Amino acid sequence: MGLNWLFTLAAAAAGSIAAKKVKLPVPYMVGAMIGTAVYNVITGDAETVWNAKFFSQALSGIFVGLSISRDDLKSMGRLIKPAFILCIGFAFFTAGAGYLIYRLYSLDLATSFLVCVPGGMIDISLMAYDFNADPVMVSFIQTFRVFSVLLIFPPIISVLSKHMKKNPGQTNMENIGKTEEKSGGGGPWNRTEVRFLATTAAALGGGYLGLISGIPAATLTFSMLAVAAFNLISGKAYFPDKYRKYVQLVAGTIIGAGITIETVIDLRYAVLPMLTVIFLYLIFDLLISIVMTKTGGVDYLTSLFAASPAGASDMALIASEIGGQSPKIALLHVCRLLSVYMLFPTWVKFLISVFSS
Repeated sequence: MGLNWLFTLAAAAAGSIAAKKVKLPVPYMVGAMIGTAVYNVITGDAETVWNAKFFSQALSGIFVGLSISRDDLKSMGRLIKPAFILCIGFAFFTAGAGYLIYRLYSLDLATSFLVCVPGGMIDISLMAYDFNADPVMVSFIQTFRVFSVLLIFPPIISVLSKHMKKNPGQTNMENIGKTEEKSGGGGPWNRTEVRFLATTAAALGGGYLGLISGIPAATLTFSMLAVAAFNLISGKAYFPDKYRKYVQLVAGTIIGAGITIETVIDLRYAVLPMLTVIFLYLIFDLLISIVMTKTGGVDYLTSLFAASPAGASDMALIASEIGGQSPKIALLHVCRLLSVYMLFPTWVKFLISVFSS
């Protein structure tokens, strides 16, 4: 590894500082993503620290888990309908958008459908080999789909959020940190250092169980559930809100490290399909969020985050900064990923057989 990871971290930090100065939404994540991408394109040496992805996802679960209350648990049953609508919506989106890409550009059917599947960019890229699709094109568009969603969607959602009333059930993460910090008293369990270490241990332990389970996005989910359980049972969970920016910086670094010089060189072949996919995703996000809101259980702002085709931990972190109910967003993203990995391969195979006949 050498010193490359230090230079990568420095590039990410510089990007975060610059993004903060120009007042970009979620500056620590977006800035780190841009800074790392620029460094990697120029040098090709971007590296992340050992298990950075695991720690980023596990620690992201802390902020989501801390916001879960007993009232949230009672309302989880109401997510079944929005989750079903979201998954069905993405299935039809893949069919419609994929066929449109196929008709407009010189891509084969399998590649056209796979670039529109809202799953992990690495997983969907590997899936391309099973469908004899173009793995380079799939990898490129999927990579920039995640990159563009994190770059474009938060500012749009942020603007929309300014025209909405804050959801009364929404938890203010910053206030939680401050309230917990002031509640110290006698006994070791009331020491913030002990509670901080216990909360971190719960997150990492839960995240590790999720990692070895093989379930998509389970690192974040299990971490979130472990912290939520610890907090609901003991009422002693604590994690300083000021550390959120460091978690965001690491998350942005991981995404930025996936942008290489080869990715940029291939941009000329995929720029139009890529822009079309991003535009269609944006329209879909705005429309499906209206449908999800009308089903009950989620507000429009939360629906916008839940339908944004990026990582569960990324969107949950952004939501905790801009607004929206992070636990519901994370769970809805998990439902999306489960459906993508369990059902979409069969769905894409069916679509190829239908449209190629």
